[in-house]
Amino acid sequence: TANISNAPEKANFAAPILPDGDERTLSDWRQEISGKRHEMANTAGINLDRSPTGAGKNYNTTQAIADKGSSLTVVPSHANVRERLEEMKQAGIEVVAYPELTEKTCGRYDEAKKHQAVGLLVGATICPSCPLSKTCDYQRQMKEATAAKHRIATHERARISNQVGRIGTKTVDLIVVDEDPTSVLAPSISVKAEAVNQVGMVANAVANWFEFSPSDDQRSFAQSLLKVTEVINETLR
Repeated sequence: TANISNAPEKANFAAPILPDGDERTLSDWRQEISGKRHEMANTAGINLDRSPTGAGKNYNTTQAIADKGSSLTVVPSHANVRERLEEMKQAGIEVVAYPELTEKTCGRYDEAKKHQAVGLLVGATICPSCPLSKTCDYQRQMKEATAAKHRIATHERARISNQVGRIGTKTVDLIVVDEDPTSVLAPSISVKAEAVNQVGMVANAVANWFEFSPSDDQRSFAQSLLKVTEVINETLR
């Protein structure tokens, strides 16, 4: 996201979330660190909360989101999405989740799976020319999520689209990334389907050249290239 990529070099680490001084009850401890989390949610830049399981992170995060005009919550899986969606709705937050691509949401799911398997974005390859687009449940849910002020997405959704953290041209007020954020921050590039097809043609030419080589390594490489070409061509049909 823009906020993360432009953030200061030094992140704001939460103070060690451990009881200081005298022993206290779990509820007292949670109340103490709740104040620290509220401060983090209102501090610009990257803030890391390293407190252990059971410390009330989800509860405090939900409260922080409720105080904001807009937000993006990023969690590892769609199962986590459903869980957080329910928690936030119970807190009175009008939140929408980015949809999961399944047989129920996509009328061309079998084709979509093939595209995903070779790293192609379904929204950029199948959806633009899909005859089912006007009645597509997946596209309907995507539009609802994009228009929502508070939304939830998986790590993968956030990785492949830097628009999930934006409303129009503005970045949302608060972005929360649960668990390891490295997959979300991994650099990625986008290419058009025509470019992928050209790569397949080059791979096919190189494979044909090496197929008659006396070198076992080169022939093995040629066979691998041919398999890649077959997958690309089959996917783009």
